[in-house]
Amino acid sequence: MSKRRTPAYIEDSDEELNKEEIVSKNKKLKSKPAPSKKTDDSDSVEESEDLIKISAKRFVNVRTYGGKIMVDIREYYRDQSSGEMKPGKKGICLSLEQWHQLKKIVPRIDDKIDQMD
Repeated sequence: MSKRRTPAYIEDSDEELNKEEIVSKNKKLKSKPAPSKKTDDSDSVEESEDLIKISAKRFVNVRTYGGKIMVDIREYYRDQSSGEMKPGKKGICLSLEQWHQLKKIVPRIDDKIDQMD
């Protein structure tokens, strides 16, 4: 069974690479183009999708998933490689039933907030 050759492991052979060649190959593999910088994260997101802005990086999106209408409240982040704003893991996706229930209990939530102020 032969061993795989990687920059981290090199067998003694006629094709042995020196350390400088390994370093230069690693740099070529790891180098990525610098992401383009945009001044305002939220503008690029709002222009490209039907999103409702809550704050600088939080948006509400109404979409369909599996044939059902969903209300997606999510935090967005800037992708390092492309420079685009993309939806992150932090958020919640509510079904229509859950959304209607949340709307019904908003006055109770407001009351609790008022009690804490």
